[in-house]
Amino acid sequence: MRAPTRPVVGLAATLLAAVLAGVLVGGPTANAVGPAAPSGPALTQPQERLRSATDCQPLAELRAARRVVLLVHGTGEKRAETWSWSYEPALRADGFATCAVQLPDHGLGDFAVAAEYVVAGVRKASRRAGRPVAVIGYSQGGALPVWAAKFWPDVADRVTDLISLGGPFDG
Repeated sequence: MRAPTRPVVGLAATLLAAVLAGVLVGGPTANAVGPAAPSGPALTQPQERLRSATDCQPLAELRAARRVVLLVHGTGEKRAETWSWSYEPALRADGFATCAVQLPDHGLGDFAVAAEYVVAGVRKASRRAGRPVAVIGYSQGGALPVWAAKFWPDVADRVTDLISLGGPFDG
């Protein structure tokens, strides 16, 4: 697969930054009070694996950023392959902090198990940021956060925006 050219990445990052800043959708309004207690089905995966699957910038950077964005990669990929050369540097340059989830088996395994990693990632990112986060997912990584928000209500409470790139939602 050929990587997008820099102008395409730049335009996409600019549009995402506008959405995340509230320019296009009226601003962050969800959960000004703070995230809810964990709810929904019990997570079946080992807590240490779930915890270690999400990497975030240092705490001071998360707290000082305009907003925090959780990145979820697609099927058959690693988080660094998807985000390190594109959205991470572009978002950080625009004042956003990032966290990224590494799905088990590169997203090739059970969808419900992968969703648990997204649930844990949203919880960790919002807890560390001290506020709700935005989520950007690519391919399957765009569908997993929707599933997580549907079946774990506290995840929906911890997310301000959910952006799916190349996901299965017909545009």
